[in-house]
Amino acid sequence: MSTAGTILIIDLTTRKIEREPTSSYVKKFIGMAGIGARLFTEHVSPTTKAFDEDNMLVFSTGPLTGTLFGNKSNIASRTPEQPNNPYVHTGMGGQLPSEMKFAGYDHILIKGKSEKPVYISINNDSVQFVDAGNLWGLDVYKTQAAIRKECKDPDVRVACIGPAGENRVVHALILHDIDHTASRGGLGAVMGDKKLKALAVRGTKGLKVADPQAVRDLWQQYYDYYTQGRGHHFYDTWKRGGFARHVVNGYKYRRRKESGIYSDETKEMLKKYMVGSLGCSFCPLQCHINYFMPGIGSGGAVCSNHGMLMSYPDEKVWWAATNSMHKYGIEQYAAWNIILWLQGMYRTGAIKASDVDGIEIDQYAVEPITAVIDKICNREGFGELFAGGLGEGAKIMAGGVGFKFLDWVSKNRNRPSFAMQDSEMRGFAETGRAIRYRTGDLCCHPFWFDGYANVEIFAEEMGRSVQEVEKIIDGWSAEGVKKWLGDDADENLWRPDVYDIKQAKLTVMSEDQNMLCDLSGHCELPSERELHFGCFGGYEETSNWINALEGGGCTVKHLEEVAQMTRTMIDAYNALCFMTHKELKPEAAEVPMKDTIHDKYLKKIKVDKEKLQEIGEEYCKIRGYDPQTGIPTVETLEKMGLRDMAVKLEEKLRESGNFVAQREPESHSPALAADM
Repeated sequence: MSTAGTILIIDLTTRKIEREPTSSYVKKFIGMAGIGARLFTEHVSPTTKAFDEDNMLVFSTGPLTGTLFGNKSNIASRTPEQPNNPYVHTGMGGQLPSEMKFAGYDHILIKGKSEKPVYISINNDSVQFVDAGNLWGLDVYKTQAAIRKECKDPDVRVACIGPAGENRVVHALILHDIDHTASRGGLGAVMGDKKLKALAVRGTKGLKVADPQAVRDLWQQYYDYYTQGRGHHFYDTWKRGGFARHVVNGYKYRRRKESGIYSDETKEMLKKYMVGSLGCSFCPLQCHINYFMPGIGSGGAVCSNHGMLMSYPDEKVWWAATNSMHKYGIEQYAAWNIILWLQGMYRTGAIKASDVDGIEIDQYAVEPITAVIDKICNREGFGELFAGGLGEGAKIMAGGVGFKFLDWVSKNRNRPSFAMQDSEMRGFAETGRAIRYRTGDLCCHPFWFDGYANVEIFAEEMGRSVQEVEKIIDGWSAEGVKKWLGDDADENLWRPDVYDIKQAKLTVMSEDQNMLCDLSGHCELPSERELHFGCFGGYEETSNWINALEGGGCTVKHLEEVAQMTRTMIDAYNALCFMTHKELKPEAAEVPMKDTIHDKYLKKIKVDKEKLQEIGEEYCKIRGYDPQTGIPTVETLEKMGLRDMAVKLEEKLRESGNFVAQREPESHSPALAADM
């Protein structure tokens, strides 16, 4: 079967190894995010903090991981970045997820703390603790090379941390291979606190499937759709620069829509420096980009890496910073957020060169920017202030004068805005008060998110004008609305300037489509989550894939129910953490609505706050949450078979009194622009 069959439990404190069968969890929770969240909530109390010995790190795979239909894993833990240290789960691709399955493990739970640096070496049934004193201090690439050399096996797959994780920088990530990361929340800092340098896995057992012919037929259908059907437009764009042009030119296109000038600034950079494509095992998309720039080096880049090219057009400075962040193992959004804030403060005279250890931070050049990254990741000099995040550092530097210029997310959640919830995008506000307990995972993306990011590259691939492509994407978006909500639904519900109570259901469907991928191991890019890009691969297809692999029994209805349950379970657990630690007050936790948001061209449009609030309340009702608190109701949890969590939540609600009551949210503060 496509499940490996075993949950591996590793205790770093006692050096004890245990194994449990996956079978007792599969039927109810399917896999990956579902089983991972259930295992975590069973073992880790809401009283636990990120750097407590009782905290666990969970590596999870799904039933499609290691097959032709997916190679995604989910990594989760209580994380240090945000107040209350919430449970964060994030995806990571590459070859490591498949290697876990081939070694015989669906999930790996790591608990306790090691006294000295170690890495865990897994080779099928062999699990060993290996001294990592010689690796401590190395960057992520040198670490992987050293472990492969030590294991005398170039096919060993390694997930590791760099100096940022070792030093418990709250934005530290876990990196595998060239650029596959688990980057949300500070998961790398959790590894560093446990003195766990790396997880090295080699598996040769393979997987058995129930119906090989059905698997081949379904794969052919999937492959044909993305090479010959509607999906081939999406598929073919990756050969033309993929994420670089989707992200950079997509946003620039939307911003210059009114000018009527359409050009492609990224093509020349790709011609000069793109070596080829990278991606996950078995995936035909290969959506990452492999670059080499003389004097800087080679590496890979994904969507978030390219985002800063919109603000920093000098590709060499961008690539030097990107490479440095990868080597140190720090999340890009967060690191750039700190750099931009420091530049803005410097240029306004609020801080001096002496405040940043003599670095001329106002210069847009390789040396000062990489020097800032080095300081933060090594906790040296002023970098010690920002190892705890921008929000924490801004409270202290220069007497805290710049803290008031931070936006709401940076001030209250210690996160870079876009990486958590872009409050300029309306869909993030449509979750009502449930947003209090959300941590910035991709489930928050609204339907049609970045819908026009592909316009220019699609136009080139299709041989059509950008105006024609806009209409095509509008049409696909309208089709998506009707597919999810029914033929009687208004096809314009995807538009940000339309307000309708049914948009609450659209948000639920969008989130659950993303959760479906987090349960199964299929990537959300070539899936029904991206209907507006001409993609497919939703509940029906996932059910068929799993049944061909496992031998039947997986229905569309069950997948829908588990997607909803997993979302609810995670929200309920983080609500328990919220009420237990009380480090974030309700009025500071709710995303305050702005007076204006962005339309599809990033132009400002006025917000109808009353209607948006109604949509948010309807969202909570659909989810089975209390609209006044945003917390899943006890009745909802009991209906889902999560009685143990329902009992804890009921008790904590009684203890908390009016702590979670409805209150006026804090107002937004203007962000400090880098060019002030």
